Parts: sequence; C-alpha cells; structure tokens
Amino acid sequence: MNKILYLTVVDKNNEPGIYKKVTAQTKALRKLGCKVDLTYLDGEQFKVNDDSLGKEKQSHLVRLKNRFVYPKVLRNYLTDPNNHYDVVYIRKSFINGSFINALKVIKGRGTKVVLEVPTYPYRNELNFANKILYTWEYCHLGMLKACVDLVTYIGIEDLDVFNIPSIRFYNGIDVSSVKVKQDTIDNKTIRFIAVANLAEWHGYERFFVAMASCSENVELHIVGEGPALATLKKSAKELGVEKSVFFHGNKLGRELDSLFDLCHIGVDSLAMYRANLFVSSSLKTREYAARGIPFILGCEDRDFEENCQFVYHVPNDDSEIDIQDIIKWYNSSNFNKSMIRDFAQENLDWTGIMKPIKSKIFDF
Repeated sequence: MNKILYLTVVDKNNEPGIYKKVTAQTKALRKLGCKVDLTYLDGEQFKVNDDSLGKEKQSHLVRLKNRFVYPKVLRNYLTDPNNHYDVVYIRKSFINGSFINALKVIKGRGTKVVLEVPTYPYRNELNFANKILYTWEYCHLGMLKACVDLVTYIGIEDLDVFNIPSIRFYNGIDVSSVKVKQDTIDNKTIRFIAVANLAEWHGYERFFVAMASCSENVELHIVGEGPALATLKKSAKELGVEKSVFFHGNKLGRELDSLFDLCHIGVDSLAMYRANLFVSSSLKTREYAARGIPFILGCEDRDFEENCQFVYHVPNDDSEIDIQDIIKWYNSSNFNKSMIRDFAQENLDWTGIMKPIKSKIFDF
C-alpha cells in the first residue's frame, strides 16, 4: 500500500475551511487505496492524525515565527528514522531557507516530494506587506526544482509551476460529509447565506447596497470571521441594513446545518477583481452545491457553466446587484435539491479530483 504523509501547518481552529479541505483530500486518497497521515495544528498541539507530536505555545509572535521557520516538531518528525513514507504531499508554506531545508531532509531520505500550491499565480492575491515578503520568497523559488518532484496547483492554465512538472486541478468537496439542507418553510422573507473567512475580496458590501434599495423582505446571514469583519459591520450600519444582516461568527456542525436549513440562496465572493482574480475555484460554492442550495456566483468558475440552472451569475466588478431579479429567478425555478446534490457528487467530489493526482504521483 502506498504510504503518504500530507504535511501541513493548517490551524484546525483558526482555519476551519482549509482544515476541512485537507481532511477531505486525505479521506479521498484513503478511498483510493493509500495509507495517509495528516499533520495539522490543534490548539497548541501539532498532531499527526489524532496523535500529538508536541506542544507549541500559540501567540502572535509564535505564529509569525512559524511563517519563517518551519516548526521544530514537524522537522523532528521528518527526521525520525521510524517515520518513513513513499511520498510527502506538502501544502505550500512561505518558501524560504527553512522551508527548503525541510524539503531537502525529506528528499534526502529517498522520498518523493509533491508540493501543493493552492492558487497559482498567487502574487496578485497578496496584500502590500506580503508582496514585500514575496520578493524574499522569489529568491528561493529556484531552489525548489532540486527537491520537489511534482507540483499540484489550482490555476487557469496548464503550466510547469516553478519549472517543475505540474498537474492542475480544481477544488472539490467531500460530498458525503455535507448534510443536504432541509426545505425552508418560511418563504415570506428570502434569506441569503454567505460562508467565508472574511476578506476584502468577498465584497459583501455590494450586497448591502443592493439590500438598501430592495423593496422585498430579505436577510443576509454571514458565517465566519476574518480581517474584513469590522469593516463589513460598519458598512451595514452606514447603509441602514444592520437589522437585516446577521453576523454569526464561525459555525460548524449542527449550528451550521441549522443556518443552511433557514436560508434559501448561497452567496459566493462578490469582488474577486479586488485580488485581480477573474477565474475562481471556491470551496464554498462546492459546499453550497453539495447541500443542494442554489447560489450567486460572482466570478467565473469552470465547474459551473453559464447555463447551470442553480447558479445566478453576477459581474465580477462593483456594479449594482439586482436582488429583486435574483428573487424572481429563485421563485420561478423550482429548484430540486437532490439534482443539485447529484451534480456535486458527479462533478465536485474530492475522490474523483484526487484520482488523477494519485496516478500522476506514482507514475513518475
């Protein structure tokens, strides 16, 4: 059986969306016949699967340090002679000397190294401070070729990323782990739901503007936290829609299921142009589809064509959104949640997405 270590520094509690993604990828590879171990941060504990590797006290300073120095507990795990893998599949961290050295340790043990780059190219997604750090990272990119065998990435074009053999993919969803929404009983008020780690490019203030001029009874339920939260709360108040916008914070499990059961329509990012992105592969749209809920899409996504019945497309710019037209679309479409769920199972499930990646990993 092929043995893989999925090496990440993902914080289970502070990055729930990314944690959900890496656990779903792990589950898919296991379904495909691989033995897979996953590393992640849970509170102050670095873990492999459910076993603690060691404690790392968390603070802003420690989190900053971990961006530049690959965590010691993971380096110790990699150098332990009892821990041998055929492949280490590593989610990209900040690429510097410490990261390169960790890759060299893995490669030096005769292990294949696969590097996942969540978005490529990614420079335009960075804020000003991170663009400065990117200059430092850029100086180390040439060193990757000697210690990485394959790159997997989400992107628009087929490329050899960092001049390394690469395979492109789109995001997926573990459909079986997502509960189908229950039918919404109250249709007097149309409720929208947006789930995100809130950032500037989610652009929900576009929706606030539309709500302010809409004569229909509508609500927007925002699930998640992030750097844009305070700005969004301020914007909702300034536009006079604060009584119709509900900020729920991070929600998981039954609490999240209940919010989906309450709502009629999902909302994806509405301002990806702010990150200079015009093609998306959002995790949340895939979750919306798996739950059987129609949704608004604010950026091109090649898994959802223009004629996709359960998707309402809005321009990827700052133009005004017509909520009344969206409600008309919703009321006239008679959506079948089972049909939407079946689409997700057939086209978006991680098992199907990881299958060609697994084949590529073990073909070279």
